[in-house]
This record gives sequence, structure tokens and C-alpha cells, in this order.
Amino acid sequence: ENGQLDPSAYRPFAAALGALVILFVIGSALGTQRVALRLAAEHPAGAARDDGGLLRALSRAVRSPSFRALFSSILVMSTYNGVQGALALHMNTYFWRLPPGEVQWVFYAAMIGFMLGVPLARPAARRLDKKAAYVGSIAGAVGFGVGPTVLRLLDLAPPNGAPELLALLIAAAFASGVIGSVSVVVSAAMVADLADEYDFEHRGRPEGLFFGVVAFCRKASLGVGGAVAGVVIDVIRFPQKADPSAVSAVALERLGITYGPLTAAVVFCGMLLMIPYALSRGRQAAINKALEVRA
Repeated sequence: ENGQLDPSAYRPFAAALGALVILFVIGSALGTQRVALRLAAEHPAGAARDDGGLLRALSRAVRSPSFRALFSSILVMSTYNGVQGALALHMNTYFWRLPPGEVQWVFYAAMIGFMLGVPLARPAARRLDKKAAYVGSIAGAVGFGVGPTVLRLLDLAPPNGAPELLALLIAAAFASGVIGSVSVVVSAAMVADLADEYDFEHRGRPEGLFFGVVAFCRKASLGVGGAVAGVVIDVIRFPQKADPSAVSAVALERLGITYGPLTAAVVFCGMLLMIPYALSRGRQAAINKALEVRA
């Protein structure tokens, strides 16, 4: 029996995931507390220099073209991830006709690829500059993520049930995870650069505010992406609670076009928002030098 189509299985599944999230949040907080205390000791007046409050700090930040560019692109990418994540159930169940055991292998490939790709972020940023590494990794991750779907729409992918198809999906998920992890790590470094720019211009370091806004935007846009996916399912008139073997080829084609070329096109257009981002390697080095002199 396909547990993905059993609504009663999702309540304990969600509870287990919620418990894991709580454990990881607590572990992360405890693991970084020592570093946070050390940074607070090194910069005891860092936050106090900006006495305008959080709202004023945020108002100043959004005046920066680089700030607006990065946060807008994060919103677009997180919304894309929400849409893809919500549609993945339909793709795996109906489009690819994967049994639950094979779906797990695809998920594991993406997760392992993400972990293995994290160490690549630093050399990628050094070689390409952070902006180029960020945009390039998003393009690569999206390309590999939707690549198998595009191949199927072009009748170039192996048929459902073939071992070659599972191998293709696993390889694409792994590559997407490796490349996509670079954008996650580099974007965090870019947020820190924005904090340096803010300190240079306004004498204050609202890192906590910036990273908090990023975290909120990611989670909120993921939720929005899930809602958008639900609307999309209605718009393309995909059958509800249908047997996978009974779904028409037209409905599957609409699902594939939405999951693949359409969402990828939205992301690639969204990356144009990064054009105004101006914190190049040279600009960042100049800011850091000025901050060192001022300190």
C-alpha cells in the first residue's frame, strides 16, 4: 500500500518532524552559544552604536540596493522550494509512478548531496565572487532539479519503472543538492557582508536582525509556495485522490510543465533581481579595511 496517499499517516509524520526540528534548534543554539558570547565580548558596543531601534535599522537597510536584491532573490528561491516541495508528492506518485521505497532513495540522494556540497561553498565564493557563486549555484541546482522532468516532456527520459529512470532521478537529486547547498552557505556570508556595509554607513551591526529577517522570509515564502502549489493543482485541473494509473496523459503533461519549465523560468527571471547587488569582492575588502581603521 502506498502510504503517501494515506491521510492518517501524516499526523504522526508531522509530529516526528516537529520533534526533530525542536531538537536541532536546541542543539544549534547550545552549540553556537560559546561563539555568540565571544563575539559579544569582542564587540561590547557593536549594537549599542545604532540607537534607532530595530525598525529604524530595518528602514535604513532596505535603502541599500544590495540588501533589497539579496532578500528579494531569497524570497523567490524559497517560494520556488515551497512549490517544488508541495508538488513533489504528485510528481513522484503520478508523474514518475515511483513506489515509496524509491522515493526515499531520491530524497536521500538530495540530502547527502546537500551535506557534501557545503564544503564547496567557500572555494566557490573565492573563485567566482559571492554574487556569481550564489546565482550560479541556484541556476545549477534548479537546472538539475527540473532536468529529468524536461527530458520526460521531450520524450528523452527512460520509461516509468525502468532502473535507468531511478538512476537518473537519484543522480539529478544528488547534483542539485550538492550545487544548491552552495547558495545556502554563500547567501549567509552575503548577509554578513550586508551587516558590514550597514556598520560602515550607519555605525551599527544588526546581524541578528538581518539573519532573523532571512529566516522569517525563508519560512514564510516556503509556506506561500505550498499554498501556490495547491492553487496550481486546481488551475491545471489535476484529479484529486485519483489512482495513479487512471490519470490522463494531458493532466500529467500539465503537471510536468508546471513543475519543470514554468517554475524554473520564474526562478531564472527572479535571479535578475540580483543585478543591483553591488558588494563585490573589492567593495567588501574596502569596507572591511575602513572598519578596521575606524575600530
